[in-house]
Amino acid sequence: MNEDGFAIMLFTIFFMTIVTSPIVNFLYRRTKKFLPSQHRVLQNLKPDSELRILTSIHEVQTAAGITALLEISHASRRSPICVFALQLMQLKKHTTALLIVHGASGTSSESYSRADGQIDQLVTTFNNLEHQNPMISVQLLTAISPYSTMHEDICCLAEEKQVTLIILPFHKRQTIHNNMEEMNPAYKEVNNNTLENAPCAVGILVDRGFGTLLTSKIDDDKTRSCRIAMIFIGGRDDREALSYALRMARHPKVSLIVLRFILDETSAQNGDADLSLTMEGEHEGEAEKKADDIFVNEFRQKVQNDDSVVYTEEMSSNGAETVKTIRSLGQDFDLYVVGRGLGFFSPLKGGLDEWNDCPELGSIGDLLLTSDFSSTASILVVQHHAELNPGSST
Repeated sequence: MNEDGFAIMLFTIFFMTIVTSPIVNFLYRRTKKFLPSQHRVLQNLKPDSELRILTSIHEVQTAAGITALLEISHASRRSPICVFALQLMQLKKHTTALLIVHGASGTSSESYSRADGQIDQLVTTFNNLEHQNPMISVQLLTAISPYSTMHEDICCLAEEKQVTLIILPFHKRQTIHNNMEEMNPAYKEVNNNTLENAPCAVGILVDRGFGTLLTSKIDDDKTRSCRIAMIFIGGRDDREALSYALRMARHPKVSLIVLRFILDETSAQNGDADLSLTMEGEHEGEAEKKADDIFVNEFRQKVQNDDSVVYTEEMSSNGAETVKTIRSLGQDFDLYVVGRGLGFFSPLKGGLDEWNDCPELGSIGDLLLTSDFSSTASILVVQHHAELNPGSST
């Protein structure tokens, strides 16, 4: 090869290297836009429809709390539950992400041989769940990908399987001294990305020994042994949380207390701190309040003859009164169910958002996580779904 041919070859390789990357990026969009579906939320789920739940598991220790939550979700012959248990693993030694369906042929590949011990534990855990609840079916999967794109695996699978609810473990776990320690900072980023892109409802479970505690209580002979408190402020997230709480209340071992806060408009108008929240988005707030009233009235009609459900209302004019009332509930609860309340402004939460350390839990969920409240009660924070597509200017 002469010098001219060699120069042309080098220039061609250099040009192709530069041009290939933008062309591939244009033809293949890595970040998929997940469209929310109004039909894949708990509020619109028909009583005789199958409930599909996707659970993500980073560490085996978080599986006990998730399976306990699935157990009290009241799977019945009329409304069975299909669970997709997705084990998430960080991509280290591979060049491409993997999605492995366990139980299918060819699952003995070396690609996940290092996690055989964890997989065996998860298989045993979910097999026991299926054995104890014949109306619950479980499919175990493993996704191996970088932390930056794990939410895409979760959302893609949720969209493909037409999942109604995604359950994520909180990125902190409780120590023996009742303190919350961080497991891995990357878990929080995965949860935040999933909340922003999920095509269905999402729940974050803060497990404080819920699995161990619930197992001992359900095995007991007492009739209503698991106590759940649902705190209703308002908004679509709270309506979604109340829908899930109502489903759990149908379990024969569960008792539910619903505490709804009503704005004391007379006291709120006398104060100056929360008046701006009342005026901001007035029309939208009226529409949400009307939707809350309709939904709560339907809920009360469904449970009017159910002794296991107690519904109470409390007047409040600001966040301080709301905190005081929640604290007066006591600590004899196994699980708190609350809505995230993203984008829903209310004087009932005035001042609480300013001290929010974990925005993914919302103001009420973050409040329940503090040491002023029970250190043994677990928390489930529910979000309706991501209304906007990722990458939106809003």
